[in-house]
Amino acid sequence: MKIVFVLPEKMNVPVGGYKIIYEYADFLAGQGYEVAIDHFWFWKHDPRFTSAKTKTRLFLKKIAYLCHLKRVDPKIPWYTFKHRVNLNFKLNFKPSQVTNGDCVIATAWFTAPYVNTLSKFKKAKFYFVQHYEIWDGAKSLVDATWKLPMHKIVIASWLKDIAAQMGEKAEFIPNFVDDDIRLTNPIEQRKPTISMLYHTNEWKGTQDGLKAITSIHRKDPKVKVKLFGVYPRPTTLPDWIQYYQNPAREVLRDEIYNQSSIFVFPSRTEGWGLTATEAMACGAALVATDNGGVRDFGIHNQTALISPVQDSKQLAANILRLLNDEQLRVELATNGIKFVAKYRISNSGSQLAKFLEEQSKNE
Repeated sequence: MKIVFVLPEKMNVPVGGYKIIYEYADFLAGQGYEVAIDHFWFWKHDPRFTSAKTKTRLFLKKIAYLCHLKRVDPKIPWYTFKHRVNLNFKLNFKPSQVTNGDCVIATAWFTAPYVNTLSKFKKAKFYFVQHYEIWDGAKSLVDATWKLPMHKIVIASWLKDIAAQMGEKAEFIPNFVDDDIRLTNPIEQRKPTISMLYHTNEWKGTQDGLKAITSIHRKDPKVKVKLFGVYPRPTTLPDWIQYYQNPAREVLRDEIYNQSSIFVFPSRTEGWGLTATEAMACGAALVATDNGGVRDFGIHNQTALISPVQDSKQLAANILRLLNDEQLRVELATNGIKFVAKYRISNSGSQLAKFLEEQSKNE
């Protein structure tokens, strides 16, 4: 069986949603499937970009590519495939340029209508949903993609609930933690250290998290704080915060996650929460907001402490609670490791392969 993933333009820095697709493609190729990933830079009538300024910028970017002023590097600089996956990087989305396959899988919401228009020769059509992407497009347009006659796959139970509310069926296949992300430093021996992902998107809640962490610093300046992200160190970050730009996987695992006693996950909305589950797998106690995605692994007072979204005061109170209660911190961290152990690509990848096989046979 040949499987084709359709993605937007290539990203030169790590992006969680892309990483999941690449890892599934890699897993499926390792299982003997023929796998291709088609990246398209430009989409006709792209619903995300409507302003004249944005359209002008995209037009100039397209001219640069056509004139070879910009080069399309046929590699993913931050991900190495272990198995043979056919990577394709194309300028404009055209049905004729989509790789033929038994299964064709749309990814980002705006790719779904295009994949849906492909001819029957592309066989079974799937829609891999990683978020309710109304932060990226108009709600009416995003909702319309959920109604398309495609086989839907969701990565979180709250997304399955949204599908049900729309009268749509969806296969729930949870995300996973990489096998190399694991405990390397005993939970009990960790010094008070807080870590968090830094992101510029407002819905990631970074500023909410920073407010909470800053209030903790005022109470106890000895607590270490480590932030990481794909961006250069923000000039607004105070010098008492240690910042890692694009840390290598080993650094992320050993110097950040495994040195953290607490991981803060302050998103206002979240499809899943890769960094949160990774931190849990490495023994950091989770303090999070009730952002949707967390519900599949963050259980209040069992595997995490949960507060309402955008409530930096309660977020800070939960952080302080763990700093003052070593027994509870160790208990939550230990429970967290056990809970996320079930989230492995061997499980999710096998479930995905089975679902693709079953649905393609029914076409």
